[in-house]
Amino acid sequence: MSEVQTFYRLIILYMLKTAQRPLSNTEITVFLLEHEYARYFSIQQALNELNESGFVTAITTPGNTEYHMTESGAYTLSAYEDELADAFKAQIRASFQEKQIRKQQELTALSAVYPKKEGFDVSCSILSKEVRMMDLMIHVSTKEQADAICANWNERHLDAYTSLIELLAE
Repeated sequence: MSEVQTFYRLIILYMLKTAQRPLSNTEITVFLLEHEYARYFSIQQALNELNESGFVTAITTPGNTEYHMTESGAYTLSAYEDELADAFKAQIRASFQEKQIRKQQELTALSAVYPKKEGFDVSCSILSKEVRMMDLMIHVSTKEQADAICANWNERHLDAYTSLIELLAE
């Protein structure tokens, strides 16, 4: 394995760590091409090698492939992360922080409480440009719990969404 290909794989793993969510093939490819880190076919080769070696898992849906870092990938990155120059890591972090801010501005978190005979139903949703990204209905026993969920949903909806994707997409 060439040092250059190892570099590509480390960058992709670092991107997945930094994003703290699965990344699509398009997101990874566009970032690496925009910053002139790699050529298209080298990126695809690195993604395939990461998947084949168990450092990432690829989940393919019609028109999209998302990559999730595995425990093995996280362990490998922690062992070799120092091999990446601080400038590369800073550029990746800055890019994902900027994207996260833009995404948060585009998302709307909605929540509502519905009293029931026994307890309360709490409806929590995330909308992105009028597309429902997530709907969640939770039954709780007290009004205080329902109000706390609504208040926390407004602040932590992205954390909940990311955690559920990671948990359910394994």
